[in-house]
Amino acid sequence: MIPLIDRYGTESCIRNSLKVNNFPFLRLDGKNKQVTKRIQITLLLRGALLFVAVHSLLLGSTIYFFTTPFYQFFFGVDPENFFFVKQSGLFLSLMGFFYLLPVFDLERFKSVIFLIVFSKVVAVTFLILNAHLTPSAFMIYLAALGDGAMATALVVLYLMRTKFSKNYS
Repeated sequence: MIPLIDRYGTESCIRNSLKVNNFPFLRLDGKNKQVTKRIQITLLLRGALLFVAVHSLLLGSTIYFFTTPFYQFFFGVDPENFFFVKQSGLFLSLMGFFYLLPVFDLERFKSVIFLIVFSKVVAVTFLILNAHLTPSAFMIYLAALGDGAMATALVVLYLMRTKFSKNYS
């Protein structure tokens, strides 16, 4: 057995066998329980970040490539200015790629998580304040609710991960 400490402070072991009992960091006792909880929360945070990124990529791509069907389905009207609608779809897709950075390296790109949350808060504010300007305010309020839920999930998971990091050190 070769115990390793990775750069995130989580323990891992290399053995010939893949049985759970052979990995002491998976046993839920004392300090190992904290490490296991941190690993679980880290996986949830990465999953939430991945969800936010994929959501932005898919929504942006749909708006860009299927502008008219998107508008007809969600708003019941044809888009009036294709340039700005397509531009928003392209921008949203690019943001989705940007959101992927912390999925691969949470420590190096943890400041990106703050920017993601900030962008979601700005999006919620914008959507709520401007919903009345659209043909379907209800759909805009649903989008604001979704963005708010994503921001809340990221904040909660990030704070939980930070709490377990401090308990482990």
